[in-house]
Amino acid sequence: MQHAKFTSRLLAGTAMVAATAIAGTAHAQSSNDGFSNEIIVTAQKREQSIQDVPIAVTALGGDALAANKIESVANLTGLVPGLVMRNTAGSLAAISFAMRGVNSNPSAPLQDKQIALNIDGVYVGGSRGTLGELMEVERIEVLRGPQGTLFGRNSTAGAINVVTRNPTGDMAFTQMVGYGNEGQIRTRTTIDTPQFGPFSAYVTYIHDESRGDVRNLGAGTVWDRTNPFGGVGRQTSPKWVGGRNYENVFAALRFDNGGDLTATYKFDWSKGRFVGDARVTPVINTATDRIALADGTRINIPGNTLGNLLTSIINAQPAGGGVFGPITLNPGDRRPDAANQAFATRGYQRVEGHSFVLELRASDNLTIKNTFGYRRNAVFSGGATIAGLSGLEFTPGAVTPYANFVGLSVLGASFAALPDQAARDAALTAALGPTFLPGLQFIANAGGYYFAPYEGQSYGRHRQLSDELQFNYSTDNVNLTAGLMYFEAKTRDSGLLGFQPNIAFAPTSTTIALGNGQSSGGAQRADGWQKSYAAYAQLEFQLTDQLGLVAGGRWTKDDKRGLFRDQGLFVGDRNGDGSITWNREFGGTFKKDKFTYSLGVNFEPNDDMLFYGKYSTGFLSGGIYADIPFQPEYAKSWDAGMKLDLLDKRVRFNASVYKVDYKNAQATTSGRAIRRPDLPIAVVELGTLSAKGVELELTVAPFSGFMLGGTAGYTKNKFTAPVDPALADGYDPKPTGQPRWVGSVYGQYVSQPIAGDATLLLRADMTFQSKSRVIGDHQSVIDHPTFAPYEFIPSKQIVNGRIALRDVDIGGGKWEFALWGKNILNTRKPIYPFQYPYFLMTTQYEEARKYGVEVTVKFGRDEEYAPPPPPPPPPPPPPAAPETMTCPDGTVVSVNDACPLPPPPPAPEPERG
Repeated sequence: MQHAKFTSRLLAGTAMVAATAIAGTAHAQSSNDGFSNEIIVTAQKREQSIQDVPIAVTALGGDALAANKIESVANLTGLVPGLVMRNTAGSLAAISFAMRGVNSNPSAPLQDKQIALNIDGVYVGGSRGTLGELMEVERIEVLRGPQGTLFGRNSTAGAINVVTRNPTGDMAFTQMVGYGNEGQIRTRTTIDTPQFGPFSAYVTYIHDESRGDVRNLGAGTVWDRTNPFGGVGRQTSPKWVGGRNYENVFAALRFDNGGDLTATYKFDWSKGRFVGDARVTPVINTATDRIALADGTRINIPGNTLGNLLTSIINAQPAGGGVFGPITLNPGDRRPDAANQAFATRGYQRVEGHSFVLELRASDNLTIKNTFGYRRNAVFSGGATIAGLSGLEFTPGAVTPYANFVGLSVLGASFAALPDQAARDAALTAALGPTFLPGLQFIANAGGYYFAPYEGQSYGRHRQLSDELQFNYSTDNVNLTAGLMYFEAKTRDSGLLGFQPNIAFAPTSTTIALGNGQSSGGAQRADGWQKSYAAYAQLEFQLTDQLGLVAGGRWTKDDKRGLFRDQGLFVGDRNGDGSITWNREFGGTFKKDKFTYSLGVNFEPNDDMLFYGKYSTGFLSGGIYADIPFQPEYAKSWDAGMKLDLLDKRVRFNASVYKVDYKNAQATTSGRAIRRPDLPIAVVELGTLSAKGVELELTVAPFSGFMLGGTAGYTKNKFTAPVDPALADGYDPKPTGQPRWVGSVYGQYVSQPIAGDATLLLRADMTFQSKSRVIGDHQSVIDHPTFAPYEFIPSKQIVNGRIALRDVDIGGGKWEFALWGKNILNTRKPIYPFQYPYFLMTTQYEEARKYGVEVTVKFGRDEEYAPPPPPPPPPPPPPAAPETMTCPDGTVVSVNDACPLPPPPPAPEPERG
């Protein structure tokens, strides 16, 4: 205990040496002399200084990414004002996010994202398996507000653009080895080739593994998923949850002969296994429930069938737990050190991406660029404890509570009105057959049967192809960007092939049954196909040196088709060959085209100030899930902002204010919520959601080597039109998942050289967010007081830090020795709570404190070193032999001729006497 306290204080003190935590627009800058090294971004599809871009955009560079261990886009919470990102529940390697009032968690095959993710200009689609390793990142740009004009697919709340570096043509070898707590091992090997002819290249390999942060009390449970499809086989629940073991490769090849045409190919590949984060149950409600009457009216009733079922099964467990380990609840709602996650097993993920960019400078004013992309991924969640209550054994004492639950589900109120258990047993026998109760008793007496409250074993895969042709025309007064885009994708979301995706409220064998053809246990699969076409243009025109106008538009046409299959029956040998016969399938199509546009005005009184105003519209495509179409989401946004460099560029202050209305705000809910219990999910429109807010970024460089600053985003959102009472369950809900305040503060110091070229880097970052709503209406927690303590996620702060001794000359290489910490104060607060109305609350938590060391060495030249002097010029050629000569008398004759003979001397004069 004392050791843990000492470690916490030591790491916190180390991190706070530099100041208190994270960067805004200037994250990528050197702090030696103000902001002399400008951040260059491509937020408007061409390279510009971030201070010249008249939109709300934040760029994160090398120091901020390293200090905060940004290895996935899910780690960006707080680094951008107002942005919250996190992994979704169910171990699906997908992103849930909140920004500018939108809380989005796309789950259906044909559902797009309110925040579009792009890697080197290639839009990344799909609802699962989209989270991969970030490799060779030069910067991350986050654009806030609708991005319907220029970026990728349409989005209504923003876009994230990950920009990777290009080859330099300088020979170099870089090796990093890192080690940390929780069994962390991370290595990174990069080889940059010298330029060979017009070509240059590099390749990077990353190995990343860790054991996880929560001990599994249900470890050792063996689950048999042997089947002829996926090759998963027998799996054992691990000792720790939250771990990973990945291999990653990134490579780039560039053609540049100094002419007008360049070509760049990039490849990323990632493959690994993981165990989802611990998900536990803080509370079970047995006191109250809510039901819908025949006329649609909602009323509260005493007692909760599901809550009482789960409590009865917990009470029927053997002392100290059954064969699946002890049962644990987590009423303190903080990350536990240990929890029962017996159903948790390892999942896998595979990601592969290709991009090919051709760029032609057709003239001094015109550039033509074509970006081709192909990506695919696959993810299996493993066994995921979605409801958070894992480890229950189906014991003889659980037979009667479970049988009564089945009776209520099948017979309803008539079953509840029966006078005693004997009458209930008779009704069950009449309705479900004479073998029902003896069958339950038999498997309970046999032992070793697991009772699943709500468990997942989902699978998804996604393939996409895109191509974008773009034209950029620039003069002193005009910038025109125009382009055409094509996108197509195929997505599948299902249970593990041959299995049902979820197991809920049922006893099950540890040899998990393949599809049995019944709605409650049959295999299930949802497929989606989509094609999209777009044309866009944006014109920027300078009326004067200070005043400019911007106008842009985009036309998009979407064509989507969905097919849902369920009640799948497995036929064959699970150890050999087999097939699935679908008892039911249905689907449909969705087609829509839409024009969106933006208008803006910019005023730049001098080179250090920019003021802008903008009105823009956005469009998030609709689609279809099973046979239920969902409509597009539309956004109308007003933005105003300023970007200021002050005090000789030692203070940078950027601010923006906005108001946005989202019509047909999309959300995912359960099929039961829309009276379709045969569907696992449904995409619905919640009506009109309005949001307004302020976003601030400040960076100060008071003296050479020192920077501090921060970001802050304030968001206020509400529904301005009533939500469908069927979806809101009769309440008047408020939006959930968006904190009012999200932001960061940071400090960084880089010393002068202390020995040779070696410098010391000290950096600390703190991200913060205020409390955020979990349960949509306060009246709900009044009606169901069990959930009152969990109405909000409490406010929290995450402190990260890094100390590095850099550019140490040893053996001809440049060495770096670094100590880092993440979540140094070990915040244990919730990150993703979810209420199963109205019987249970489940959540996952902030990752435990992590710390480690990294040693990096680089051999070879890079842009920081002066190039070698050019070779000396060749000696001049010897002088040519003369072709003429000058004779003694001054006559010039050819070298081949003889000089003329001199005239004879005159005769002497005679002597005189």
